[in-house]
Amino acid sequence: MEGVQFKQFNSITDYHSLMFDLGIIARRLRSASDRSKFYRLIEASLYGGISSAITRSLRDYLLPENSGVRKAFQDMEAALRENRLTLEAIRVTQSDRDLFKHLISEATDYVAADYMRHANERRVHLDQALAFRRELYTSRKQLAAEQYKHVDMARELGEHNGAEGSLEADYQAASDHLNLVQTALRQQEKIERYEADLEELQIRLEEQNEVVAEAAEMQDENEARAEAAELEVDELKSQLADYQQALDVQQTRAIQYNQAISALSRAKELCHLPDLTPESAAEWLDTFQAKEQEATEKLLSLEQKNERGANRAQSV
Repeated sequence: MEGVQFKQFNSITDYHSLMFDLGIIARRLRSASDRSKFYRLIEASLYGGISSAITRSLRDYLLPENSGVRKAFQDMEAALRENRLTLEAIRVTQSDRDLFKHLISEATDYVAADYMRHANERRVHLDQALAFRRELYTSRKQLAAEQYKHVDMARELGEHNGAEGSLEADYQAASDHLNLVQTALRQQEKIERYEADLEELQIRLEEQNEVVAEAAEMQDENEARAEAAELEVDELKSQLADYQQALDVQQTRAIQYNQAISALSRAKELCHLPDLTPESAAEWLDTFQAKEQEATEKLLSLEQKNERGANRAQSV
């Protein structure tokens, strides 16, 4: 390439010294701190605009070496201050304008919304009024229908009350009749039960009468037997006494012995005691007397039972 020269530098410091000599940079940038400030100044300038950071960097970078530009920086700072104030006033004005614009917009929206709200409320109230009116008409119709129904129900209630009165009278009459029938049935059951008891008592009385008759017959037989036995015993006693008196006489002994044997035979036949002996005659006499006493007691007991049965039948 023509007109282009390439030169090699041993260090960055030599490169920056050449740039300072050519008037491209304002400082020689011998230290790393100077180079860092210069790099930050270039980096800040790439983002555009002049900020306070750039101003401080320019002041720290240029003024120590070139005191002639101090006045220019002071003017530049004053101009920047004026610009900032003007920008702040513009921003305040814009802010106030935006605020008023926002207020006007919000007021317009509020008025429109309030108007729509009132319109909607009015429409809602109208709808509610119409609904209430329809409900009123419906309620009036229902009330009229209910009144007619009430009149009908009152008439039906009167009819039902009359029918209920007649039914109560019929029910009372039926209840009285039922009570009479139940009482008659209970009385009939008692009568049937008493008749059955009376028949049973009659049967028992007949049985007791039969038993009493049998007992009386047995008593008569026993009395007859006892009387016969007593007579026989008396005869035997007299004969024995005679036999004892005539023991001394052998001839009379044989006669008395034969008589005693014949009397004993007769007693066996009458009393139906084939095992009767002269030694057991007294014992058999006591036995017959005890049987007679027992038969007498049974007869008395049967007579008492018969009297109680007759009294019970009469009371029933």
